[in-house]
Amino acid sequence: MKTTYFPCVKGSMGDWTYYVTVMGVAELVRYVHFAEEVCPNKDLDNMIQREVSNRSKDIAEYLRTNDQRFFGSLIVAAYDGQPRFLPIAFADAPLMSQFQGSVGVLQFDGTEQYYALDGQHRLAALKIELDNNAARYQSDQVSMIVICHTKDEVGMTRARRLFTTVNRYAKKTSPATHTAMSEDDGVAITTRRLIREHTLFKERIKVMVLGKNGRAKIASGNAMSPSDHKYLMAIESFRKWLLPECSGVFSLGRIKV
Repeated sequence: MKTTYFPCVKGSMGDWTYYVTVMGVAELVRYVHFAEEVCPNKDLDNMIQREVSNRSKDIAEYLRTNDQRFFGSLIVAAYDGQPRFLPIAFADAPLMSQFQGSVGVLQFDGTEQYYALDGQHRLAALKIELDNNAARYQSDQVSMIVICHTKDEVGMTRARRLFTTVNRYAKKTSPATHTAMSEDDGVAITTRRLIREHTLFKERIKVMVLGKNGRAKIASGNAMSPSDHKYLMAIESFRKWLLPECSGVFSLGRIKV
């Protein structure tokens, strides 16, 4: 099989050793599989990943319709075998000497089995889009964190624990944060514009509050206090009041703009 090489940084956290690298979309789809393909879920003790849902279609649409597309790193596990890390020597670069042994290339010889421990819906979306329009993603590269685990009971347990830990502590963006920051949601963009420009709402919608640590944060939920005399409501309540969504149909509700 063909041997390929990818730029890599080696790191460690706890008792995990990991490798951070990037792959082109075509290479990613070729090398990385779904967990079910490398380890069928015959029983609970072998299950190392949840099933793929229709979320992948939504992600594929995002890829297809956005030139500013971007993904966070996929966590990819080597199920059988492991890549070979080849460190780079920095004899002629004194500044890089402190990174000796941590920067190098990752060698794939094609015999290893890799699966998406975290990011399988993104992988499924990339597979869909590569079939539809491979040329669009010819220059795209996806970052990956590669870890290795054994096929025995200990290794399978470690893989499941890592998967549940990564997903347990992943926090979805709050509705208020989404409204304040999204550049793709028309409702969020319209809400911000009204807060900035409309004479009735300018400086009357509470957007920021002080947290317990004294730092400013986005006002989530109602976020109003008896002392907030200058505000009509907080940003999250404003969006719900101003722009109701009924049966999936967008409406401007009570205010004409």
